[in-house]
Amino acid sequence: MVDGKPVGTLAAGAFIVADRPPGRHTIYVVLGPHKDSGFEADIQVEPGASYYFELGPIVRMNIDLFRLDSMGVTGRPMPGRSSDGTPFMFYALDAAAGAASVARLKS
Repeated sequence: MVDGKPVGTLAAGAFIVADRPPGRHTIYVVLGPHKDSGFEADIQVEPGASYYFELGPIVRMNIDLFRLDSMGVTGRPMPGRSSDGTPFMFYALDAAAGAASVARLKS
């Protein structure tokens, strides 16, 4: 969701495109059918810029770093807020890495 409005459904190996005006926005991923279980982060959108995010495990212990690597997560962890029991969080990718990741998913 972006700013409380659904923008699509994610599955492994999928991506969503959401065009938003410049300014502050809140992105939120809901895990499963329960809308109270998810991860939320605030982003600042600049004019003409593209932003790429991926989902990965919340890193709390060293074993989580193994899960992060095994899932192929390459972005930087984003600060945000999670519901109890939420296993995932957002990771930000730079524009070049994000565009390359989307190109791989399209092929």
